[in-house]
Amino acid sequence: MYQYKLAFPVFAPITKDETGAGATYGTGEFLGEAMTVGMTVQENSAPLYGDDGMVANVTAFKQCDLSLGVTQLPLKAYNLMFGATHTPKASGETSNVEKLSEKKTDTAKYGGFGVIASGEENGDEVCQLIWFKKVKFQKPAETYNTNGESITFGTPTLNGTATCDGSGEWRTREVYPTMTAALAALKTKAGIAAE
Repeated sequence: MYQYKLAFPVFAPITKDETGAGATYGTGEFLGEAMTVGMTVQENSAPLYGDDGMVANVTAFKQCDLSLGVTQLPLKAYNLMFGATHTPKASGETSNVEKLSEKKTDTAKYGGFGVIASGEENGDEVCQLIWFKKVKFQKPAETYNTNGESITFGTPTLNGTATCDGSGEWRTREVYPTMTAALAALKTKAGIAAE
């Protein structure tokens, strides 16, 4: 597949992670619009030497380091990902204010993370749903800019680590013929109700 599109980054908190069965997720949240996703797999490697030479070299998955660039990170996502207290806008309130309260006791949570990478294969559109089974992200660095002679966008980048869930899996990839089908499958994985 020639990949040239990226869309729909989503995070769903893990509610249970059982040995053998794997992770179960609560209701997820889309994380703005996707700009970039970087993935670097780390492996442990151990050589065995005998008779003055290497006789075996064993490698095993350690973790996958993730870097996620999004257009914005909704305040509701801070609750799901980092344990911050989110107060949504209340209908009927005159102030109509959405709030986020962050404390030093807040802790980052494990969850499933997914995104759709799409492109072309043999002249047809194909969409790959990439789902990381157990991820913990760090809060993004934030920069706020004043308006100057040129426009500078302030967009967050989050770093995270993907590990195996109780089933021993760390990532799945599914290929769909349309974005509609891929998005429906992504919403199901993330526990987001279909519209």
